[in-house]
Amino acid sequence: MLLRPRLALSFLALTALLLAGCAPSAAVDQTAAQEWRTAQEESLDGRTDVLGTMSGTTSTTAEDGSTLSFDTPVEVTAFEVACFGGGTAQFGYALSGEGVGVSAELPVACTAEPEIIEVGLDGAASIADVSTVETRATRSDAATTFVVAVVGTAP
Repeated sequence: MLLRPRLALSFLALTALLLAGCAPSAAVDQTAAQEWRTAQEESLDGRTDVLGTMSGTTSTTAEDGSTLSFDTPVEVTAFEVACFGGGTAQFGYALSGEGVGVSAELPVACTAEPEIIEVGLDGAASIADVSTVETRATRSDAATTFVVAVVGTAP
């Protein structure tokens, strides 16, 4: 008879452990995230290789994003992507223009330090004739803040 209560207790303990692994991530400290975002944006001010910046809060859907348009086409070399709060986020981008159509999506560690994402294809260091840059940052768990710098050259 003692075997059944032990089995039931073991089952309950195992279930509790498994469910603990499914618990949502702790919420990101939004005050600290906004302070970090301001500092990140200020660190990009005055850089001649930054064509533009985008920042915001991660979304749970890929439909949300930001668009940066250029009157005169530019050459994009890379993105500097940083997000706050630990874990990972998915960073997606699309570059378009005359004869240009490039897009990608990849994970970025939310370490608060920028990751460099190079955009060159087939050995090229950059993509020229870009008139529109679209970016998005998604995350399935707790929302966090991100900053993206578009790096390249303008004519």
